[in-house]
Amino acid sequence: MTNIYNSTTEKEYSLGEVLFIFRKHYKILIFSFVLVFLASIYFTLVVKPLYRSSATIMISEDQKSMSLLEMSVGKDRNFLENEIQILKSRTTSYLVIKKILDDQLQDSLYLFRTKKYNPSFLRKALTFGLLDNFQNTVTMDQLKNNNSLVFDLTEDLMSSISVSNIRNTDALIISVTSYDPRESALLTNLLIDVYKDRDLEWVTGEMNHLKTFLIDQLEKKE
Repeated sequence: MTNIYNSTTEKEYSLGEVLFIFRKHYKILIFSFVLVFLASIYFTLVVKPLYRSSATIMISEDQKSMSLLEMSVGKDRNFLENEIQILKSRTTSYLVIKKILDDQLQDSLYLFRTKKYNPSFLRKALTFGLLDNFQNTVTMDQLKNNNSLVFDLTEDLMSSISVSNIRNTDALIISVTSYDPRESALLTNLLIDVYKDRDLEWVTGEMNHLKTFLIDQLEKKE
């Protein structure tokens, strides 16, 4: 039997060889560095700035406690993960959009496409105004009578929401990004308000269900 061994040799370059290669191609290397550097500066000046508004909420012991029905079957739940998913859900975002429409708060909001972006002087100069000349805006009537547009707005809001848990605590950090700092703060507050309303409705519904269950059990015993 013949054993065949494949061996590869690694070539090590000395410092002198590296310097020789650099001297030979230094123009290309410097040009590439300058090009990447200028492209980074251009992108930084042209990109729209995003503002993030954050708020912290605590999950109370009442929210974390199990109901009597759940205790009877020994059911465990990951409460914090459930709350995070509720905050990031499509239903919650849709309710925020609906609340804004019902309260007529949608005027001059980037999210609702009722406000045109006002670029900075540098962005205008570097892009010759081409990026912002064709902004599509919508009216209040279009918002109220267009279900597909409301669906798109819900998707946009969902993508701008971030929810995280502070390690080893019951605190959740809720953040919303926008092109306007006041808008991001407004959306963050509305998101929390809708979440609290949903949580209150859930707790009320659970207690009513529990009350009905206990009444049924008492009637059966009688």
